[in-house]
Amino acid sequence: AQGQARWAEDDLVKHARFVLAAITLDGGASEPQAERVLPAKITATRPHLLSFLHDLWPGRAEAMGGDEYIAAIEPDLLGEAMVRRCLQHSGRAVFLAALDGATQDQMRHAYLVLGRICESNRHEESLIKLAARCLRESLDTDAQARAVAACEATLALVESARDAEAGSFRPKMAEILLDTLESLGTPELA
Repeated sequence: AQGQARWAEDDLVKHARFVLAAITLDGGASEPQAERVLPAKITATRPHLLSFLHDLWPGRAEAMGGDEYIAAIEPDLLGEAMVRRCLQHSGRAVFLAALDGATQDQMRHAYLVLGRICESNRHEESLIKLAARCLRESLDTDAQARAVAACEATLALVESARDAEAGSFRPKMAEILLDTLESLGTPELA
């Protein structure tokens, strides 16, 4: 019985990480948005998990001009570390869950977070390949809706890199996006 309880606890922690990483990619989430990123296999603990996460990272209430139920993990470095960990453990699932049903702003934020993770780990080849697969699969799924958000996030990364670096520096995300768009090259995307 104790082993079963430990397994359930580990499973709950894994699901909480997944949800927080997806919400961090989205930049925060209202209650319905938080509900959409929960893995479908979570059934009995669904409301308890969301309530627990809301207590840990409460979003801005409507009275304060927001509708976030659960906030993104802050500071950014902590949130990006959680996203990176989930990407490495659950693969593309967390990134694709964050994009599924997301607004343009949330998609842009997710691509921006992915780009910042690439920059801070630019020499970690396995992570860069995973980011490229995330980008590729997300655009394969819905290029029309997502390409603009990916391009805007990449341009923001280029601008911040230009401000920070002297000379011509191309963020890793720009290289990945260019390769992906080139390989997808369809008239609709162009």
